[in-house]
Amino acid sequence: MQKILIVEDEKSISNILENILSEEIQGSEITIAENGLDAYKLIEKNDFDLIISDIRSEERFSRNAE
Repeated sequence: MQKILIVEDEKSISNILENILSEEIQGSEITIAENGLDAYKLIEKNDFDLIISDIRSEERFSRNAE
């Protein structure tokens, strides 16, 4: 099973990506994070095979954001 993380602050886009990926990679486990900080916390606790990230998110990713 492929573990996929989608980092996207716009719900409509994350839903589209989730639908496409779940059809193309059947049996995959898809997790959605709405911002970089949430993604960072998930990455610390999980091993993802693929991470798709919005690079123009409203909230910038930073290790010091906590």
